[in-house]
Amino acid sequence: MFRAIRLWAPIVASLLSFAPVMGQDATVDLAARVDAEAARIQADPPVHERDEPWNVPLMEFENELQPLRAEQIDERLQIWLEILQGQVRQRNRLQIAAQQAEDSALRQALLDRSAEHQEIVGKIVTRVRAAMLELQKSGGDISEYKRYVSSVTGTKLNLTDPSVLMAQAMSWVKSPSGGIAVGMKIVYFLVTLFGFWIVSRMVAVAVKAAVNRLDDASELLRDFLVGGVRRTIMVIGLVVALAALGVNITPLMAAIGAAGLVIGLALQGTLSNFASGILILIYKPFDEGD
Repeated sequence: MFRAIRLWAPIVASLLSFAPVMGQDATVDLAARVDAEAARIQADPPVHERDEPWNVPLMEFENELQPLRAEQIDERLQIWLEILQGQVRQRNRLQIAAQQAEDSALRQALLDRSAEHQEIVGKIVTRVRAAMLELQKSGGDISEYKRYVSSVTGTKLNLTDPSVLMAQAMSWVKSPSGGIAVGMKIVYFLVTLFGFWIVSRMVAVAVKAAVNRLDDASELLRDFLVGGVRRTIMVIGLVVALAALGVNITPLMAAIGAAGLVIGLALQGTLSNFASGILILIYKPFDEGD
């Protein structure tokens, strides 16, 4: 045993002596890689100077705008508006060519190409709005920019030629930013509602089982709690589903709060009776069958 220890001791000692050196080499190598990656990112051109800048991730674009001053953000915004103008011009020219085309296959192909440009327009508008938000945070005026964006992003329908209108509708249905996006939002809406419906049923069963264990709880109170929990969960599910559908729920919640205040002031007597009913359910002076 002692002989084996004498044989292995030098080997273990040499390995232990190399360990700090290997750790130092790994640290130096990692630091060099970090410096190289930082230098590569630093050498990248601004987002608007790259090929297809609308495909650059939105978070990268927002991070690029964050350290800029208001006048610098305004300059970038002007450049992006020029990019938007160019894409809208190409989209509109394709639509004009489609309206003038007599061949139905050519017309549909032109409208499909126009839909592709419309998708690009949507991506550019997303980045323009992000830049407008940063400019607004810095104290800039974005009212003129908002009016311009809202005026150029819409697609005009040809109501005089049914064949062109039908081709536009089919192109919109097949567009990832048109019919497909709307269909996916509707699916999310229905799935969210169905999920919250299942959750409301499960929670209602759990609440009913918990309330049934209370010997002093009245039947009216049990029904009230179970129904109230189920309806509350469904209301929350409806709000979440509307958000999944793309509805901005912030103004909706503000409107609900204001409406609640008005209703509360107008129906003070009714709410007083409702509170009295809750107290009757809790203190149980009488119950069903009395």
